[in-house]
Amino acid sequence: PVATGAPRELVDKPVFKVLYTLYKVYGKIFRLSFGPKSFVIISDNAYAKQILMTNSSKYSKGILSELLDFVMGQGLIPANGEVWKTRRRAIVPALHRKYVTSMVGMFGECAQHGCTTLDKAVASGKPIDMENFFSRLSLDIIGKAVFNYDFDSLTHDNVVIKAVYTVLRETEHRSLVPIPYWKLPGAKTLIPRQRACVEALQVVNDKLNMLIAESKRVWDEEDEEFGEEFLSKRDPSIVHFLLAQGDEINSKQLRDDLMTMLIAGHETTAAVLTWTFHLLAQHPEFAARVREEVDRVVGDRMPGLDDILQLKFTTRVINEAMRLYPQPPVLIRRALEDDQLGP
Repeated sequence: PVATGAPRELVDKPVFKVLYTLYKVYGKIFRLSFGPKSFVIISDNAYAKQILMTNSSKYSKGILSELLDFVMGQGLIPANGEVWKTRRRAIVPALHRKYVTSMVGMFGECAQHGCTTLDKAVASGKPIDMENFFSRLSLDIIGKAVFNYDFDSLTHDNVVIKAVYTVLRETEHRSLVPIPYWKLPGAKTLIPRQRACVEALQVVNDKLNMLIAESKRVWDEEDEEFGEEFLSKRDPSIVHFLLAQGDEINSKQLRDDLMTMLIAGHETTAAVLTWTFHLLAQHPEFAARVREEVDRVVGDRMPGLDDILQLKFTTRVINEAMRLYPQPPVLIRRALEDDQLGP
């Protein structure tokens, strides 16, 4: 079937809400077209597995790579084929157990700071935007985990958050506009929306370049031997690990990898937390079970990795939130050759 009346709604509403509405009308597979763009929308587990895993070589990330190129270049999310495999092999070892164990303490400190912020909001009687709160909290955590840098965005307004969301909104906007007007000569300076995007991207790039330069400076000053689970006491960040690996990687690729972690990592984490707490607020009986488990396993002390692994029910709650509201809510692929979905 072909969906009708959707393009206007796609511009005015969050994409996943419109697609869910169309799914209820047209089923698990339908065609959606606007302008020269045409998509086959699939909401079937078996078909998704075929596209993303079984027959993945028949597909590329297509328009996703094209849309994210101006932001993430050849980072892990938009990269295709061998580039993706190479970067994944380089980045995944950074998340070794010793690193995660070290980071859990920092996660707890940031979460405690977040709880203090919420307590102050409750005491003042003022409402708090939880999506914005989790975005700030996630940025602080990723700043320390990836760059060994404290954005301190829970305490102070941070221009990086505003810049990141300006860029993300522009990416979504470009995915829905039939004609790529932003490629026209002078568009970046004459069109306010494009000018704002350029300025926002410059803010993020400047911060990223500063963080990379600082990590390189620390690495150059150190005299530590690199091992399978290298972890610098002075700078235990992922960027430090990537530099310490000694792999030949150009500055552009390093920037693309880290931009992907900064933007996609913090935004998706914030979204998962927001939806999880939204669902818990709607189901107080499950919120009570989560609270009981955390009190029983962790108590009043700072949690460690072993504690987190024991939070079985809490983990299931988060997984269920991601099932209902996956992040990202839409994955895009382009068929490189004919493929038949299903038997």
